Amino acid sequence: MVDVFKTLLGSKDLQPKKKVYMIQPSILYHTRTEGNCRTYLKGYFKVDSVHTPLDFRSKSRTFFEQLMKESEAVIGVTIEDMYVYPVWQDLEFARKVDKPLFTLRVVKELGGKSTNFQLLEGMVDFERLDWEETRLLYMEIQKKQLGIPLLFGRMPEY
Repeated sequence: MVDVFKTLLGSKDLQPKKKVYMIQPSILYHTRTEGNCRTYLKGYFKVDSVHTPLDFRSKSRTFFEQLMKESEAVIGVTIEDMYVYPVWQDLEFARKVDKPLFTLRVVKELGGKSTNFQLLEGMVDFERLDWEETRLLYMEIQKKQLGIPLLFGRMPEY
């Protein structure tokens, strides 16, 4: 017997798409660094897509927990060898539900000219920031990107 859906859609279309979930500091949203992280992870894990919280705005925490459960792995991005609050919270959830989890360490050279990635298994012994410390880190990074770098055309750090 012929499977009508298989014939119409092709067998490849019926296969579930592989995906990973990347949680990152919000200061990286819509940056070159975010794009580089996605490209790196797609190639490393050989997946069809890399999902981030920004892809699904205004969704509930339950939605994101289900998305993490359905993903091949959960990857937390660190900057300056620190886990910002949302990143380590999601990695802790992934650990609780026994999902493979990784830390993507992003190291930018001064001036933001090149990015180096180091993918580490699990959560490493980096500092975990609370909400207030996360906010202060973001403010510190934003201050570096204002003023003289704008006048002289230096690329943003992240």
